[in-house]
Amino acid sequence: VTFKNNRTKSPVVWLVQDSVVVNGTLSVAANYRVPGPGGFEGGLDDLTAARSGYGIGGGLYKPGSYASGNPTYGNAACLPLIGGSGGSTYTPLYNVYGGGGGGAILIASGKSCEVNGQILADGAGTGGSGGAIRIISNSLAGKGALYARGAGAVAGESGGGSGRIRIEANSSSFTGY
Repeated sequence: VTFKNNRTKSPVVWLVQDSVVVNGTLSVAANYRVPGPGGFEGGLDDLTAARSGYGIGGGLYKPGSYASGNPTYGNAACLPLIGGSGGSTYTPLYNVYGGGGGGAILIASGKSCEVNGQILADGAGTGGSGGAIRIISNSLAGKGALYARGAGAVAGESGGGSGRIRIEANSSSFTGY
């Protein structure tokens, strides 16, 4: 399941009374300049001026260089739940966009959560930072993967800081990464 950004640009929130099982891919990742839900856009290059990325840690425009990753921002509790910031553009001569920030997702289960697939909140393009994943459950299990990587960690793209992952569970047998 891939979530796209919405008009309100809010994160994805799943409040589930029963158990949650993720066997495939659940994605709130950015796609090029377009951020994931709750994330921020990359800077827009309109051929007249290059721009910094949007969001709290948006990449700052530096003439002649792509954005580099800013330090991870926000707090370890993922409160408020916000996605990643956008990267800056390269130069006003190349009509290039900064990368979008990864989205944010909260999964709150009244029973258990099992992740055997993957949950993605990655940034994209040039300098898009990773988003946020927060899981609240009585127990967490599975062998899957949770990613909130900046664009630089995904497919060799340029620059983006890491996002945040927070797990709140009374017990865990999760052996994934």
